[in-house]
Amino acid sequence: MKNTTHRTEASNRSRATVAEPTDRSLTVWGWVYILLALLVFGVATFVGSTSWTPADIWASFMSDDQTDFNQWRGIRVKHVLFAGTVGSLLSLSGLVFQAVLRNPLAEPYILGVSGGASLATIAVPWLGVAVVGGNAIAVVAFSGAIGSVVLLFGLARLGHFRDTTTLILCGVILNAVFLAAILVFLSLAPEFEAKATMRLLIGDFMAVGLVPNQTVVRNVVTVVLGGVVFLAMARNLDLLSLSDEEAADLGLRPNRFRWSALILASVLTGVAVAGVGPVGFVGLIVPHVVKLLHGPSHSRAIPLVLAGGAAFMMAADAAARIFNPVPVGAITALCGGPFFLFLLVRGRREVAT
Repeated sequence: MKNTTHRTEASNRSRATVAEPTDRSLTVWGWVYILLALLVFGVATFVGSTSWTPADIWASFMSDDQTDFNQWRGIRVKHVLFAGTVGSLLSLSGLVFQAVLRNPLAEPYILGVSGGASLATIAVPWLGVAVVGGNAIAVVAFSGAIGSVVLLFGLARLGHFRDTTTLILCGVILNAVFLAAILVFLSLAPEFEAKATMRLLIGDFMAVGLVPNQTVVRNVVTVVLGGVVFLAMARNLDLLSLSDEEAADLGLRPNRFRWSALILASVLTGVAVAGVGPVGFVGLIVPHVVKLLHGPSHSRAIPLVLAGGAAFMMAADAAARIFNPVPVGAITALCGGPFFLFLLVRGRREVAT
């Protein structure tokens, strides 16, 4: 009888904590975010060193000589689409990390996951292992991302860390170590290779060069699959806001699910930063803004985060191209650093009161 009462209380608390959004509200806001992403996409394709205008592209498309149109479509459109997919993947990963760790400051860059993925993409070829093709680089990247997560939680278990704030501090230290290791590899590389990969330290789409078709397709497919998988897991992500005992009473195996979600989010992070470098704070800003405006329900947040992350990253990439040669990671850090400090100070004030 006591277990039944406890389970009923947990169920009621889960309903109170996680209110399911109405279909109509989700559809309306979903279209708003999609239209915002499409608007940013359209504007961003005309921002850059080559000053194409919509009139130029239309005239080229309607003429016999479609050189400008083909260059715009083959270079700028693919570049902006690639940037949008990276933003979606990092934002979704950040949303999942925050739910799993129950800490609003968790995100791939701060936890060192992005740094581990970037280190793997630089270290493996340098060590003489042949890595051919964008998909092979992605495999190396998400292997590094998963390895960094395993290392982070291994250190947490070894040090008997109980709170997620200490875990995040360990992630910050790991990220610093990863970036230092990248610097070591770059200092040992030939000068032309060092210059070509130096911008990977902070994250830069220009390091990718002309984005291959298979890379764009890979990222788009990963965004779709990641969104579908985590939408199916949305209720379980909501249950993680409860205690492990209450979540278990509602049918969830917290530890097993937590590891599954962490590994999947690490794979998304690895695919996102493969060949780009650790673009920071995207997974911190976008999920927070979405949850602040639309509530904590993950069934609502996931599609909005995907579209909002794409819009944010495409806008940041356009700004980086305006101020070229500023890396896009510098733009996101300028936005995310103050935002991180704001969340940290607000969290400390809430604890104090």
